Parts: sequence; structure tokens; C-alpha cells
Amino acid sequence: MELYPYQGEVIKKLYRSIREGEKRILLYAPTGAGKTVMIASVIRDAISRDRRLLFVVHRNELVQQSIATLESFGVQAGVIKAGWKADASHPVQVASVQTLASRGCPELDIVIIDECHTTSYYKACREILGQHDGLVIGVTATPWRTRKGEGLREHFKTMVSAPTPKDLMAMGFLVSPVYYGYNNEVDLKSVRTRAGEYVVEDLDVVCNTPAVITRIVEEYQRLASSRTCICFAVSVSHAENIAQTFSANGIPAAHIAAGTPLDLRAQLYEALAREEIMVLCSVGVLTEGFDVRSISSVVLARPTQSMALNYQMVGRGLRTCAERMKEDCIVLDFANNTERHGMVQMLDKVEMDAPLETDGDALTRSCPACNTVVPLSEMVCPNCGYGFPACGGEGEKRERLEDLIKLMPPDEKKKRKAFLKFASHAFENGMSPNWASRMFKAKYHKWPTSLHRFGAVFPDDPSPQNQEAYLQYLLACLRQKPSKDPVRFVRDHMEWEFGEKLIEAPEFDLKEEETEDALERIPLPADP
Repeated sequence: MELYPYQGEVIKKLYRSIREGEKRILLYAPTGAGKTVMIASVIRDAISRDRRLLFVVHRNELVQQSIATLESFGVQAGVIKAGWKADASHPVQVASVQTLASRGCPELDIVIIDECHTTSYYKACREILGQHDGLVIGVTATPWRTRKGEGLREHFKTMVSAPTPKDLMAMGFLVSPVYYGYNNEVDLKSVRTRAGEYVVEDLDVVCNTPAVITRIVEEYQRLASSRTCICFAVSVSHAENIAQTFSANGIPAAHIAAGTPLDLRAQLYEALAREEIMVLCSVGVLTEGFDVRSISSVVLARPTQSMALNYQMVGRGLRTCAERMKEDCIVLDFANNTERHGMVQMLDKVEMDAPLETDGDALTRSCPACNTVVPLSEMVCPNCGYGFPACGGEGEKRERLEDLIKLMPPDEKKKRKAFLKFASHAFENGMSPNWASRMFKAKYHKWPTSLHRFGAVFPDDPSPQNQEAYLQYLLACLRQKPSKDPVRFVRDHMEWEFGEKLIEAPEFDLKEEETEDALERIPLPADP
């Protein structure tokens, strides 16, 4: 199998570290970069030098995938896993970390730990890391830990990095994500934190409701209806309910859990690839070892404090798929994970984290009435008597949750803020909206996109009166300076300003003949 040039460069950097005497090396390669392919190439090279290797994984699918990838490099491997026939004669052994704990570690020269941000913390791997004198290579797409008191620096001394997701997108090896999320923070005040992550039982109360699940389906239909999709839920029940709601709305869907047999998993993956089902839901099964390249939408229905988990979830949808002419991946974020952790393509520097001092579980909250910090178990503030609402109670009272809006990287937010100033100035002073676009072009050396233009003058839920005022403003601009195509001028600027809001107001749905009628009532000067 041929390596991509960047993969060959990563392997060269790895070998350089080994020659320099490093024995605990972390290899970072983002989701979709082909880390298993790179490791298979390393294993083939090591075998050619009579080295014996152990490749440790922690999921069933990863055992099968690793064996298949090694075979593509002409390498036959033994397997250390319950239900598989052992063959110690092979110089490389692929081991399930769970089975390794009961059978013990064979004699070897090199240990490679896959998904080491997780696998390294199993007891069997901790023992290897503590006792093995030879080379240990950890491999991960997300070199971070959420749990306090843990960090990969306790196991690895140096890191070799593949290109960042942003670089891989620029090179065409990953597609870019297009994020949609809430403008305001999702209310998780009633959700406890334990061991650095949200408590699942609390999340289930807040997220696993008919109102929230219905909005997931509605927003998928509005923003990503023709795309195959994977959805990450907070619990098995949540995943089941989401899949059932999709199916009830005519969208073929299924769910998958840790107990789903491997043969059924393979069938569901194949059905998703063939678009026999459009949505596949799970809690965590799809975060690692899942590779259906054609999916082009990811639903984040699972809030998380883990940057690693968030990037794993989004990364599942970023692989390219030339057969489907896949150009991007729509991420529907119902969990505010993007606000919490940032966008994948904004990651420009990757470092493995150090262990943090532990300070116990965060089991408190602040009273919104008097700011007193009280135990989360208290339902009434002892200082002022404020009564805390039950988990999810407020959400149930809302008839309809907010629409998702397109999210922007920080640098694009600055550009949008500048365009808002230009557009508002033009509107307030009766100047053409094209002036705002020219000012933007002069400042940033490119024209504004719909991302910058949408809601520039009326950003907060525009009313029909706002739409009427903007229409009259555009018509007044045409009085001052006629356009060669006045119908398109009005229609384009109304769409840029109001987007789908325009469709929701039939009286301002500017069909061509209606716009022409409006323009005919205006005495326009003759063209020069």
C-alpha cells in the first residue's frame, strides 16, 4: 500500500525520535489522517528488522480493522482476544486490552498502544508502561484527558505530530465542517460533573425529552435532509428515542449500542453506506473504529466537557468520499460543544496534556437570585429561599426550541462584526448596501459571504415591519441609482438580509412579477 507524502514524513519524524533514544513516544494523527495505515507501515519495517511487536487496542472493531490493514501491508498477525485462536509464532500480536489483562503480556521488543488517550489507562497497559524497558509508541487523534489527575505526559515523553485537521483540509484529505448551533448557551445548570464529565443520568433528564428530540429531527430535515448522518446521544435510551422519532417522520434510522453484535453492526454500517438508512444513532460506539466515508452530517446531541470526545465525534464525518462527491460535513450541534471546545479546523497547535491536580467532584451550583454557592442536591437556596427548577422542567414548558444558526470561527466573527457596522451605517444614512460590501472588500481583500451578510441590519428575529422597512430602503436606493437588473438587486439583498425569514413572511416573498410591479410605481431616472 502506498503512503501519502505527509504520512511518510510523519514516519520519518518518528524514526528520528527513536534514533535519538526516545522510548516513550506519542504519535498524534487527527481522525481521517490514516494513523492505522502509518502504524502498519511501521510494524512492517520493524518485522523486517526481526523485532517482535504488540499492538494493543480496546474495541472489537479495532481488532478486525488492524488485522485487515496489516494484511494490506503483507503482514500476518496473531490475535490475543477471547474467541480467537492464538498463534504466538507471528512476530506481531494484535491484542484486546481486556484479554491482555487476563492472559498477561508476551515477550516483545516494541509495544504500540492504539487510541492511547483511552487504552493507556487500562490496568494492563499501565503495567506495560511501568515495566516494559523497550520502545512504547502511543497513537491517538486526541491527546487529551478530561479526568483530573491524569494526562498523557505521565506516560509519554515526546510527541510526533501529523498535519492538523486544518492542514489536511487544505490538502484535500479531509472535508471542512459547516457548523450549526444555538446562539445562546444550552442550560446545563442542573447537570452535575463527576470525574471531569457531565453525569449521564442528569444529561438524560435534560436531553432525552420529546421537545428536544423533535427539534433534532426538524432541524435535520431543514438543514441536512438529503445527507446520511450519525447522531451521538447521551444514553442508550436517548439513542433509541432519537432513532424512533426519525423513523416515525419517514426518515429510515437505527441505533447501535455496545451490546450490538459485530455482524449486526457491519450490516447497519453497510445499510448506512447504501443509504438504506439515513441516520444511525449511538452513545459512543461510533467515536472510534467507525469508517463510513460517505456520511456528510453529524448530530451532536451529547454535551461533553471532553475536547477529545468532541473532536472524535465531529471527526467521524470529515473523511473524504469521491464516489459521492462529498464536499463538506454539516454538524448540527444541539449541545453547545462547539462553543465549549471550538471548531476542529481552528486547532493549529496540538500538545499532550499534563496531569492536573484533583479537587474532587463539582457538585455545587450558584443560586441565580443571590449567587450563593449551594450543594447540587439542595432544591431550595438556604440563603434566600429560591426554588431550583427540576432537571429539564423549564425546557418542557417551551413549545418550540430555537432554530440552529450557522456558527463561525473567531476570525470570521470579527469580519461579520465589521460588516454589521458598514451595513447599519448604509441603512441609517440611505446609502446603497453595495457600499457596505465595497468597504468590507477594501478592509479584508475579499467580498462578504452570506455568512457575513445574513441579519446584518436586523440580526434579532426581524418582524414583518423590519422586512417592509428594508424593502422600502432598497427601493429608495434604486431611485437614487438605478440598477441594470433591479429585480435581482432587491431579491438578492432581501435574501442576504433575511434568508429563510423571508420565506416565513408570504407578504414579502418577492416573486419576480411582484417586484416588477413595485418598481413600476417608482419614478426611476433614465439610464445615463
